[in-house]
Amino acid sequence: MILIGFAALAFPVAASYADRVSFLVDGSFVEELVAPTTEGVLGQMKKLNA
Repeated sequence: MILIGFAALAFPVAASYADRVSFLVDGSFVEELVAPTTEGVLGQMKKLNA
């Protein structure tokens, strides 16, 4: 399972169950986490919002 964009951002705990999480900003790929954790997803969200 791969979660992309809003689904991963809205549900970081659910995203941690995915194989990969891809982050998009304004429709452009910016980052991918392989075997994500809740903390990793939240950390990436904070990094992108900075």
